[in-house]
Amino acid sequence: MKILDKHLNGKKYLIGENLSLADLQIGTSLSIGFQSVFDKIFREEIKNLTQWYERFINNPAIIKRFGKIKLSAKSLVPI
Repeated sequence: MKILDKHLNGKKYLIGENLSLADLQIGTSLSIGFQSVFDKIFREEIKNLTQWYERFINNPAIIKRFGKIKLSAKSLVPI
């Protein structure tokens, strides 16, 4: 997460200013984490990645395909 966060510093998307296949691959791979594990405290440590992910999930094409995605308010606790 920290490597991606550092890479995204000052960038809108992973590669350039437009959504790409790289964003689609990483965004879908991280969706379960952002929805169930990465709580607000964790996301504060990876601000660039969190901003990128929020931009990703608010893209009209992503919303059309996956619906509205909500970030985890509280991390799931294993049983």
